Amino acid sequence: MSKDEISAQGYGPDHESPFGYSLHHVQIAIPPDSEDACREFYVDALGMLEIKKPPVLAARGGLWVRADGL
Repeated sequence: MSKDEISAQGYGPDHESPFGYSLHHVQIAIPPDSEDACREFYVDALGMLEIKKPPVLAARGGLWVRADGL
């Protein structure tokens, strides 16, 4: 699947963690302005891929990450 194709889940290309976890997505509440700290853990440490939030939701802060087949 190329980077521009839609995944089986219907949104963007598949992205697998380098650790082989079995988790699809994570949704947690985070304090305002803590996106960088959360990004360090979920993206840098766990190898998940940050995906762009829809503009209406992005205005509220936070971040979305994914790793298909986690």
